[in-house]
Amino acid sequence: MFRSVKHIAFASPDAARAVQLLQDIFGPAEDAEVKDLASAYRVGRFTSGGVQMQFCEPLEGDRRFSIHLAEHGPGLHHICFTVDDINDVVGRAEALGIALKPCLSCGVVGSHVHPEGWIAFLGADLLPELQIEIMQVYRPGEKEEFWGDRAEI
Repeated sequence: MFRSVKHIAFASPDAARAVQLLQDIFGPAEDAEVKDLASAYRVGRFTSGGVQMQFCEPLEGDRRFSIHLAEHGPGLHHICFTVDDINDVVGRAEALGIALKPCLSCGVVGSHVHPEGWIAFLGADLLPELQIEIMQVYRPGEKEEFWGDRAEI
């Protein structure tokens, strides 16, 4: 059921500085990048030990990371776990009374397509400052079929 940690996302006031600091400490990462996304935030990515760290800096118009920074300060925003069957995991969570949260990028509740695969967010009433994302990563060819050539959000 649970495969791995896909990424750990941090709310950050300066994504580029965070990625540069990690590279200064650990050396360059092949995938290190900083880019602005259509959903009004800048993301810095750095993979270490097979886990991608994302540093998410709010830009004008962003609400999810700016609210998190205002309420909790910089730090852990969400953890994304990969799973084999997202619909099975969502069904199990709902059977346990765990509410699904809307995706803050697009507002959809439940399993839906995203740039890297199908995702859903689980409610976390006991830990409201932490979001849990689950993702069923696209298999070869599925991204083109389900996501197409849309830009990352």
